Amino acid sequence: MESGKASPTHTFVAWVTPIAEKLRRDRDEVIAFVRSVEPDAWSRPSNVEDWTCKEVLAHLAGGNDQIVQQLLRSVAAGERVDPAIFSVDTDAENARAIAAQRHKPVSELIEELVRDGEEVQELLASLEDAHENLKQDLPFTLGQFLQIVEKEGHDLLHLSQLREALGKKA
Repeated sequence: MESGKASPTHTFVAWVTPIAEKLRRDRDEVIAFVRSVEPDAWSRPSNVEDWTCKEVLAHLAGGNDQIVQQLLRSVAAGERVDPAIFSVDTDAENARAIAAQRHKPVSELIEELVRDGEEVQELLASLEDAHENLKQDLPFTLGQFLQIVEKEGHDLLHLSQLREALGKKA
């Protein structure tokens, strides 16, 4: 099995390495930024769907991004991936997830971001070469899906929105 390194604690097969590195760097950048935000700034409005800055953070800490983790958990456990995870009503799921996170203090949301990022890295480290072409009942292979996730840059999109709302430069 050919492997690459993406962090000091995880080793990945070659096709996963660039994906894992990008996701880790993006998450690390978000975490560094949100840890630098003054506590009173979280109640400011953002430019995202009438959400406050804290609600954007809550979305990152438990929004519909859990699809990646759900899929990777199934693959790591050797279970069949349920294609229904891709038919989620995104707006409704985002609203539900934010409502569930709204009561949490910012520090807890940040720690959830850290834990989720670490879980994704651990799950990616469990993938093997054969998983790249795993398709099952999905309209794409696992490798194709993870490349989409890597290129989408979801964390960095919301990071730029938070920076704009909080008046902080990159």
